[in-house]
Amino acid sequence: MVHQHGDGVDIPEGHKMRHVGSWLPSDHRVQHDWMAKRIAHVDTQPVQQLIPVLQEFKELIEGNSRIFMYFDKMWTEVPLKKPYYNDPTGKRQIRDYRHMLAVLNHVFT
Repeated sequence: MVHQHGDGVDIPEGHKMRHVGSWLPSDHRVQHDWMAKRIAHVDTQPVQQLIPVLQEFKELIEGNSRIFMYFDKMWTEVPLKKPYYNDPTGKRQIRDYRHMLAVLNHVFT
């Protein structure tokens, strides 16, 4: 049996997750909390300059009409109403590709 982060901790059955490779926590609330903290930080800080690889990714998205269309559609197809505005735990989701890039920039730096 493969052991995962959180093994040996009393995690309610509804929150237990098994992940291949065991590099994610067994309790999905840990992942949601981690992401919520990153999003909250990005949302309360001034806009930061993107690191070069993310700037290139942004230019790829914005420089190719087909990629831009699909990236934009990916975010706009999520309805802006309950329950879709929040993830299942009620925390904010990333709402567009610019927000995604800002969160990735924070994580990478």
